[in-house]
Amino acid sequence: MAKVATHIVILLVLDVQSQSYQETVTLLEDKLNPESYRPEVRPQRNQSSIMEVVVQFALLSIVGIDDLAQSFTCNGYFVFGWMDEIIAWDPNKYNGEQTIHPYPGSVWRPRVILMNTLDKRDVFADDMAPFLVKSSGLVMWAPGSLFTVSCELVMDNYPFDEHNCSIVMKSMTYTYNQLRFTNLQKPVITKYFSNTTEWDLKAIQFDIPTNLRADTNAEFS
Repeated sequence: MAKVATHIVILLVLDVQSQSYQETVTLLEDKLNPESYRPEVRPQRNQSSIMEVVVQFALLSIVGIDDLAQSFTCNGYFVFGWMDEIIAWDPNKYNGEQTIHPYPGSVWRPRVILMNTLDKRDVFADDMAPFLVKSSGLVMWAPGSLFTVSCELVMDNYPFDEHNCSIVMKSMTYTYNQLRFTNLQKPVITKYFSNTTEWDLKAIQFDIPTNLRADTNAEFS
């Protein structure tokens, strides 16, 4: 049994309008100009404000449990959403353009690391999933990965043993008074879960600590 905090399935409905290629290019150049937009700075005009990032997790499958390595591996993805005050635009100035899809590196994103990993800590460092950015400033990003984490496995009741395994993610760069994670009413999606191993998923939950010190980096699991 695995307690997982992973699965984010988001269906993106794109606006179909008659914008030209050049209009979209102009919008990207205007909003992502390096002289006015810096992806390493939180996109808030008031830098004393706390950036809120909504998180959802989608668990796709349990890949395996290794009792020798004391590890748990699953396949899933997270959906992150936040408001970018700097990139927001007036669609009327761009022939009604409502949506753009910039690639990672050009837009601010919450950098998170996998704390209890047995593999790469910065699991989304090479993720190339494009962003969905709305004219309101709403940004959505859905990176996925295989997550291999340490998990204490006690096999005394084999083959009827149950285990609790967690995926613990933490903000890489921001403290609790700069960035906070929040979740939706349904923070975990299991609709697309496919059981491909001998292990059954009995329960799953999503936890976001709310009693952290201001100088502690935000986290969720």
